[in-house]
Amino acid sequence: MNLSGESVRELVNFYKIDLKDLIVIYDDYDLKKGALRIREKGSSGTHNGMRNIVEKLGKTNFPRVRIGFKPKTDLNIPLINYVLSGISSEDKPTFDKVLDLGAKALYDFANGKGVQYIMQNYNKKV
Repeated sequence: MNLSGESVRELVNFYKIDLKDLIVIYDDYDLKKGALRIREKGSSGTHNGMRNIVEKLGKTNFPRVRIGFKPKTDLNIPLINYVLSGISSEDKPTFDKVLDLGAKALYDFANGKGVQYIMQNYNKKV
């Protein structure tokens, strides 16, 4: 995932995709668990995969959907172990809701709704 930019660049170049028509979806530790944030453009933040996408595309002006997974309390394990640990049964309902909301936002995007509309209707914490 940290080298996602390689594939995204190839996809964009092969299909000659305008960046306004590209949308990147990713999990984000910088957002609280259950948060959904959609933006028209922006920095990569601390996400290595997004950092690589920005580096390979050379631009930040493409929509993105961020799904938060930061726990309420500090971790007692290394972040990489938390990221790879899977979703607990306690957290599953939260992620089911936020993923359903994200899927609806992506459906609207794929059907021509503008990013501003999607941001107004879907940016929230479930």
